[in-house]
Amino acid sequence: MKKSLALLMAAVLALSMAGCSGSGDTGDSGEAKTKIVVAVTAEILSLDPQVNSSTPGETVKDTIFEGLVKADEFNEVHPSLAESWSVSDDGLEWTFKLRQGVKFHDGEEFKAADVKATLERYLTNEGSTRAYLYNNIKEVQILDDYTVKIVTNTVQANLLNVLAYGGGGIMSAKSLERSNDEIAASPVGTGPFKLKEVVTGESATVEKFDDYWGEGSDLTEIKFLTVTEASTRVNMLETGEVDYITGVTKEDIARFEGNEKFTVQYADSNRVAHLGFNMTKTPFDNKLVRQAMNYAVDREAIVEGVLGGMGTVARSVLAETTYGFSDAGDMYTYDPAKAKELLKQAGYPDGFDATVVTCDGRYFKDKATVMAVTSQLAEVGINLKVDVYDWASYLDLVKTAWDDNNTVEMYFFGWESGTGEASYLFNSLFTKKNWAPVGWNTMFYENDEFEKLNDLSYSCTDDTERLAEYAQMQKIVMDDAPWMPLFVFQQVAVYRSDLSGITLLPIEFPRFTECKIK
Repeated sequence: MKKSLALLMAAVLALSMAGCSGSGDTGDSGEAKTKIVVAVTAEILSLDPQVNSSTPGETVKDTIFEGLVKADEFNEVHPSLAESWSVSDDGLEWTFKLRQGVKFHDGEEFKAADVKATLERYLTNEGSTRAYLYNNIKEVQILDDYTVKIVTNTVQANLLNVLAYGGGGIMSAKSLERSNDEIAASPVGTGPFKLKEVVTGESATVEKFDDYWGEGSDLTEIKFLTVTEASTRVNMLETGEVDYITGVTKEDIARFEGNEKFTVQYADSNRVAHLGFNMTKTPFDNKLVRQAMNYAVDREAIVEGVLGGMGTVARSVLAETTYGFSDAGDMYTYDPAKAKELLKQAGYPDGFDATVVTCDGRYFKDKATVMAVTSQLAEVGINLKVDVYDWASYLDLVKTAWDDNNTVEMYFFGWESGTGEASYLFNSLFTKKNWAPVGWNTMFYENDEFEKLNDLSYSCTDDTERLAEYAQMQKIVMDDAPWMPLFVFQQVAVYRSDLSGITLLPIEFPRFTECKIK
C-alpha cells in the first residue's frame, strides 16, 4: 500500500526541488526569512491523519489539520475547532459547540457534517490504522450546523485526549468522497498551512493558508526535508541549507550554544526507547529469558556512554511525564549474575543466538544503542546478529502478523504516549485486540489480568482508582517483560535564532503553527 501511495503522490503532486537549498536562497531577504526548511529524521510516509505515519509525518500533519480540541506541551486540552463542550451525567454523550467562520483548504465551510464524516470514516475505512482509538464511538449526531454530539458505547475517560491526538484531525466531508490514496496525497484540513508539494521519499512542503481563521504563523512556507544522518543535519544548519534540526548529539550542541545565530531548545519527552521481543518465537516465549535479558543490560551506561547523558533511564514502559506513570525502575537493576541464573533456569545455561533488527537514524542513537545492548548481552552468552533496515521497510517488517511469515525475533522502537496518558499506550501496544498488523502490539503479548484492568481503567473517571489500575498494569507488564525498556529520550532542537514560538511537544515533534519571526 505504501508503494502505491508513494507513486500516486508523485503523480498527483508537482515534483519540484525549488527552494531545497534552504531559506537563504529563496529570493529577497525579507521574503526568504519567512520560508524555512526543517530537517526530519525519516521519510514522510502518509499525510492521512487516520493513518499512523510516525513522528516526521505527524509533524507535517500538525500544520495541515486541526481537531475539535488540541493539547499543549503540558498535555492540557484546549478548544480548537470546538469552542466549548459538555458531557452528559452518564458520561456517554459529549456535545461540542463548533467554531464558526472556519474554512477548509478546499474552500468548504467547516460544519458539523464534517465532524460526522471524519469520525465515521473510522467505522468504515479498513485503511484507518488508528481506528482502534475511536472504536468506542457509537454514533455522531448533528444537532445543527455548529453543534455536534458524540455518543460512546461506554464511558471513555480519555476521549478528549484521543480527540486532541493527531488522529482527531477533521477533514472536509467533500474531500472524503475521494479514494484513500487521494486523501493521503492531497490532504484537506483547516490548519494554518496547506500542502504545496511532495517529493516522494525526500520532502513535503506546506504553504500559508490565507483564509485561516486564527492568528497563525509568520511563516509563508515550511519544507520538511528528510535527512537521516545527524552529522549531515548539523552541517546543513551551519551552512544555512536548513533552518531547524533535531536529533543533535551532545558534542554537536556545543557548536551552537553561545552562538547568537542559533537557539538551542531542550524539552522532556514521553518516548521510551526499548527492545521488543516477539513472544511467538523461541526462546522469547519464555518469560525467564526475557527477564534475564532485562537484568543483563546496564541502562545507566547506555545513557551516559551512548547518549552522552541526553536521556534518562527508563523506570517503566511509561515515561515519567505520562499521566499514569508508576515507578518500577528497581525491578531490573543491572545484575549479570542474576541474568545467567535465570537463563540457566530457562534451559539456556550457555546462552543462545538470535537476531535483532533496527533502523538507523530514525531515533536518536538508535543503531548505536542496539550495538551497545548487543555487546552487553554477549557477556551473558546471548549473541545477537544486528540487521539494519530503512524506515519504511522496517515498519513493514516489524508490523507483519505473527502467523504471516513474521521473521522478527527482537526489534528496537521508541514509543511515546500520543495522548499524554497511559490508556493510549496500553491499548495500542499491550492488548491482544491490537496484535499487529491491526495495532502496534508487535510483541504479540497477552495477559488476561492486564486486559481486565485495562477495560476498567478505560472507563474509570475517578483519578485515584484509575492511577491505581495503571500502576498495577505496569507491574504486570514489567514482570512479563515483553519489552526491555532502556531510556527516555531528551528532546533537543537547534534552529535559527530569529524564530520563536516553536513548541516541542512531549510526543517528540515540534509544532510550527504559532512560529513567529523576531
